[in-house]
Amino acid sequence: MKELLDAFRASKALEINAELFMPGMRILNLAPHPDDFDVAAVTFRRMVTAECDIQLSVLTSGAAGVLDSYCQPPTWEKKSTTREGEQLKSCARFGLPPEQVDFLRIPEAEDGELLEDEYTRMIFREQFLQYNPDVVVIPHGSDSNSGHRRTYRLVMEQINHLNHPVALFCCLDPKTLEIDPNGYTWFGESEADWKRSLLRCHGSQQQRNLDTRGVGFDDRILTLNAESANKYGSVAPYVEAFEVRIFNHG
Repeated sequence: MKELLDAFRASKALEINAELFMPGMRILNLAPHPDDFDVAAVTFRRMVTAECDIQLSVLTSGAAGVLDSYCQPPTWEKKSTTREGEQLKSCARFGLPPEQVDFLRIPEAEDGELLEDEYTRMIFREQFLQYNPDVVVIPHGSDSNSGHRRTYRLVMEQINHLNHPVALFCCLDPKTLEIDPNGYTWFGESEADWKRSLLRCHGSQQQRNLDTRGVGFDDRILTLNAESANKYGSVAPYVEAFEVRIFNHG
């Protein structure tokens, strides 16, 4: 763990690879919605190669992101089970066992996103106490999506209460407004095809993006990865970019 933290403290442009991580390192992904895990799938793959222990905790059902036309009946319950099923299908393809996936089903506010209240704070405290992570992966806090912003704020309230060093990986996604990346997971066409297969498991999001944006969920994410590679230096055709912050490290 010390080597990973020291590496990020010493570099403003660090390549994220399996050698950065140690076997048994505890990785906690607090995903505001089903599908946020897949946005950083290649990075999680590097962690698996290093024999890290990954826990995916999906915070909300993400039901608000399913079009009425996609499922029948178009109830909140049906939309919720649809999205959870899509995430489990993606995790199975990824190779993440079901016992390493939790659906926390935190109540949602009127906007359909994570409700930021004392109950939710309690859930976040329990997650940190239960998993005691070395690395926490979340979307970046500067984001147009309120669920992403709330997740970031709630994590920031809890992270300094951990009694050991921890790295916070804030992921660039299409709704990120500002980011100062210092960690990069580069990948090529074969891994892009593999990542596409995970993203396509989220059929409700594929269809919603096609209907509302004219581009599929898979193309939207991989286009961002390709644009980021051009922006941050073309070591490979694609990159997952992160702003990594270190806490409790003396």
